[in-house]
Amino acid sequence: MKKILSGKVVSDAMSQTIVVEIPVWKVHRIFGKRYRKTRRYLVHNPNDVAKLGDDVQITTTKPISRHKSWVVCETPLATKGKK
Repeated sequence: MKKILSGKVVSDAMSQTIVVEIPVWKVHRIFGKRYRKTRRYLVHNPNDVAKLGDDVQITTTKPISRHKSWVVCETPLATKGKK
């Protein structure tokens, strides 16, 4: 089953690879306070469709390299190229 996540492109310095940051809100199990953690994924970006600052949707795929097993599946046009 493919997993789909939404996040923001924080780096596009590599060729055909971007770094997508995805925030996750968690609740502390004892104190009940909410806190935010972020996870950064290396994502395959064929034809360099996503740029820095874009909001993108990524999905799982077969491993492309040691750290890349995600690929860009959708880039909304409304945020394309916005920084």
